[in-house]
Amino acid sequence: MLCSGQAMFFDKLNGSTWTSTPGVTDSTVLHSKQIALSKLSFPKDSIHKNVSIWNFKDGVLTILNYDPRYKTETGPITYTYETLADKGILKLAGMGHAVLNYKTGIVSTGNYVLLIRSKEKKTK
Repeated sequence: MLCSGQAMFFDKLNGSTWTSTPGVTDSTVLHSKQIALSKLSFPKDSIHKNVSIWNFKDGVLTILNYDPRYKTETGPITYTYETLADKGILKLAGMGHAVLNYKTGIVSTGNYVLLIRSKEKKTK
């Protein structure tokens, strides 16, 4: 059973933009046990500190690192994603990587989520 915040996360994931700590790399995603995301609900130009920006659109996750001082983006890192909303799971797959499964942890009003890494399955 999902809480209402978790359901909101999955219901509104496609087309949404989130932020995390700056400097996210492919290695960060592959090796992190937890990733905290905050929903970006204002224009990117309003950001005043370095962040990583996560864009979910039509089954593709694009992660860019944004430097507001110079208004520059580096990356992108791309993954395909799939949701198992009824189980609270977000699956990420990158080229040649294992499928990464994340359970949604703490969710507050659909604006904050903690992705908690669970067991991996090898790609074929």
